[in-house]
Amino acid sequence: MINISLFKFGTKALEVVIIDNAPWFNASQVAKALGYTNPSKAIQDNVSAKYNQQLDLGRPGKKPVFINEPGLYQLVMRSNLPSAEKFQDWVFEEVLPSIRKTGSYGAKENSELERRVQELEKNQLQNSQQLQLDFMPPGWDSKVWDALPSQDKRHFRFMYRQHQFIPGDNDIKKLPINLSAEQKLKQQLEMEKFRLELTEAKKEDLAQTKKKLLRDYLEG
Repeated sequence: MINISLFKFGTKALEVVIIDNAPWFNASQVAKALGYTNPSKAIQDNVSAKYNQQLDLGRPGKKPVFINEPGLYQLVMRSNLPSAEKFQDWVFEEVLPSIRKTGSYGAKENSELERRVQELEKNQLQNSQQLQLDFMPPGWDSKVWDALPSQDKRHFRFMYRQHQFIPGDNDIKKLPINLSAEQKLKQQLEMEKFRLELTEAKKEDLAQTKKKLLRDYLEG
């Protein structure tokens, strides 16, 4: 007997089953959640035959069609409907993690595609920080920072990125810094502003890169 997991995307239901340690999604329900008015045609036009199959769930009537992860991505990526991106994020952030936590799927490793996306996000953040040559880590007095040699600045940027080192938090290096509570708050606010600006500036680029990554994955 096939065990079925039921998820909710807004008011829409989505059935997921695990076959050979891989998730399969109710194709018609996916199409409806994405906003397709003709689910059968959407599946036929957008999903490769090798990515879908009919399953016997012990119900009367026609056997429902289920699609695997590549089939799901094809249906999402080839959709221009407004709900497609939200549905994609929901699957990545809620459905698949929940399946891994409660079932056998992915118990030992993430899917290859999600691993690539996680690696992409990490690299983009690191590269963005590296390009910010004048970046001053939080906790520093600007006068003390400006007086440091370039190689020391590189060292402390590295220490902050890799170990979240902030002067005064430990004894890695004694520094002549006496920040008032007001100065510390100001620097924290400036740092938070920088992070928000970085996020907004890169958000669209990251979304487009994710879509390209999905297309490359499907075509590969």
